[in-house]
Amino acid sequence: AQEASMLSPTGFAFLLALLASAGCGGEPQPALQPPPTAPVAPLPVVSAAPIDSTPPAAPPAPPKPSMADTLKVLFDGVSSRDPHKMLAAYADGATVVTDGQVRAAKDSVADQQPFFDAFPDARATLGRTWTSGSVAVVAWVFTGKNDGPLMGQKATGRPIGLQVLNVFWFDDHNLIKEEHAYADLPTLLSQLDPKAKAASFPAIAAPPAAVQDHVARGTPDEDKNLAAMKSWYDLVNDKKAAAFALLADDVVLQDMPSADATKGRKGAQELFGFFWKTFPDMKQAVGLILAVEDYTLAEVVITGTQKGPLGPFKASNRSVSIHQVDIIQWKDGKATKGWSYDNNKELFDEIAPPKESRQR
Repeated sequence: AQEASMLSPTGFAFLLALLASAGCGGEPQPALQPPPTAPVAPLPVVSAAPIDSTPPAAPPAPPKPSMADTLKVLFDGVSSRDPHKMLAAYADGATVVTDGQVRAAKDSVADQQPFFDAFPDARATLGRTWTSGSVAVVAWVFTGKNDGPLMGQKATGRPIGLQVLNVFWFDDHNLIKEEHAYADLPTLLSQLDPKAKAASFPAIAAPPAAVQDHVARGTPDEDKNLAAMKSWYDLVNDKKAAAFALLADDVVLQDMPSADATKGRKGAQELFGFFWKTFPDMKQAVGLILAVEDYTLAEVVITGTQKGPLGPFKASNRSVSIHQVDIIQWKDGKATKGWSYDNNKELFDEIAPPKESRQR
């Protein structure tokens, strides 16, 4: 045990001290000291970072299209004759109203395929747009050459150019949620009929050279024009001559399905005098009405009972209900120009149902 303790670290240090004391000259030597050790710096205290349990932020939503972007998608789809592309402009559950008949947009768009097949070079060219809030009214021209069968008839090879108007309502995502369409089918059929006299229907419309965009500004002049437009319908419904004081002396009124325009205040008085006689109970119920720059636009339903002859149709004593859009341009409180869009087929089918028309 003693030998073991001598070999221990403590005993070995004692032996070194004894040898040192018996060093040179027999003089006692100071005890050997272990070399000093450098102080060890304490390890830094590292605080653990808190764990972030917040889920990563979702990527920003892509910017929604503008109303103009959506219209471009729609009309590019028409020009490329692709109903699938057209449908991308509509919101889920959107509706299309034609001649007062409401249909799902997906069904209405799918029904365009026969027209695209009949006019393989069909093009849609925008002419004018009027925008107010979430509503856009668009006038455009449908052109093409009839190189395919249409409505059971063989291809005629004839060109067509049809004036069309649409009223669009947009949702919060600027997709179309409702559309009202106005296109005169008799004009289209007349343009395809080689026996039809050119003077009996409007000339084939050429594509507009450029788009004219009009946007409501909310100005006092717009308010005045809107009030004048409302007054016009009130006076016409009451068959009061004061209505014509709202027309400029050289006013021009164009019914788009008609070949001729009505010119001058006197011509307008004669035109409405004829309709008041033919439909003595005629009324115009105003739905949508807008003022956009120097224009007013109104969607109306014209009702009445046919008590007098109308073109080739004798008095039928039948009631009619016709959907129409009137566009009026104003200057200094007077109407200077007017355009009306409707579909004469709606009128003809009511005063002479198809079966009777075939017997004439």
